[in-house]
Amino acid sequence: MKRTGTLIAVLLALLAVAPAAQANAFKDIFGAYRQRGQVDPCKWTAKQLSDAKRQVPNDIDQYAPDFPQALDDAIAKRAAGACAKQAAATSTAAATPPPTTSGPTATTGVPPGSTPAPSSGQQAPQPAATSKPAPAVADNAVLAASKQTSSDAGVPAPLVALAVIALLMMLAALLYALARWWAWEPDWLVRARHAGAEAGWRASGSWAEFMDWVRLGR
Repeated sequence: MKRTGTLIAVLLALLAVAPAAQANAFKDIFGAYRQRGQVDPCKWTAKQLSDAKRQVPNDIDQYAPDFPQALDDAIAKRAAGACAKQAAATSTAAATPPPTTSGPTATTGVPPGSTPAPSSGQQAPQPAATSKPAPAVADNAVLAASKQTSSDAGVPAPLVALAVIALLMMLAALLYALARWWAWEPDWLVRARHAGAEAGWRASGSWAEFMDWVRLGR
């Protein structure tokens, strides 16, 4: 009976301590979240994170609406093994000794700021040749030629003269056609035409007499 009573008392004590432990987990994790603004998944155990998730009160959205999501992210990262990778990286960095470096004086024996002399069989470094830019073109002829537009000279004078003559001929032909159409002739033109016809007739008669004299000898 004594053992049974003791066992019951221990069970009752554990049942009383468990909610208190869960409440303490939520209180601790939430306090750290309010200070840092995030939940470190590697600082808390998976059980503490799960207990804090179960103990989130219903009114958490009023003063910390992002806390449940931060808890979910921490639980997911811990389940994915982020804490194990972080621990392995930390241990590797701690086990790796820092690289030893020696100054130029210890390795080459040459004081800093001085150029070491080339060893035998090696050529001294030559200064790199710097390419000089091509000189600018001093002659502005190329620029003037590139900007030159079409020739300012007008139409050549012979073409202008031919155009004027052709225009006058067309005008004269038009006037002659109109005069013939209306049967209009000035007196001087009639006299000139008659005189020309008579002169042609007399010239043709004279030419006929000359040909007869040449052919007949008289």
